[in-house]
Amino acid sequence: MARGLGAVRPLLAEYPPIAGLLLVGHASDVTQVQTLTASLQVQATVAMRAWWLAHRHFYVGQREGVKRRARSGFIRGFAVGAMNRIEESRRVAVEESGAGTELVLISRRSRVDAAVDEMATTHSRRRRGADAGSFAHGHRSGLQAQTGGGRAVAAR
Repeated sequence: MARGLGAVRPLLAEYPPIAGLLLVGHASDVTQVQTLTASLQVQATVAMRAWWLAHRHFYVGQREGVKRRARSGFIRGFAVGAMNRIEESRRVAVEESGAGTELVLISRRSRVDAAVDEMATTHSRRRRGADAGSFAHGHRSGLQAQTGGGRAVAAR
C-alpha cells in the first residue's frame, strides 16, 4: 500500500527472533499508510473468508501447506489489486490537481528515497509463487477494496 501512495518506502526489518515492517517517509504519509493498511487488512480478511467458504471444496484432500498457500495467494492478490486501485486514484487526483502537485509529490518521494539510500539495507529472499487461481480471485477483490477514493491521495 505504501508503494501505491508513492511517498512512503516499506522496508522489512528482520532481527531474529523479531521481524517487522519499517515505514520510511514523512510522518503524515506514514500515518496515512498505517490507517489505510489497517482498513485493508480487515477488508482482505473478510474477503478471503468469503472466498474460502466458496472455494475450499477445491482443496479437499490437499495438504495443509497447499491450503495455506491458496489463502496466502488470495491475500497477496488482494494486496496487488488494492495497490493498483490506490495508484489509479493517485494518478487521477494528480491529473485533476495539475502539474504543481506532481512536482511536490516527486520531491517528497526523492527525499524519502535519499533517506532510504543512506540506510544500510539488504535484499530479502524472494517468496515462493502464489496459487494462481486464489491470487486472481484476491486481485479482483482488491480492486474493489475501499481505499478512501480520492481522499487517500488528496489528504496530502
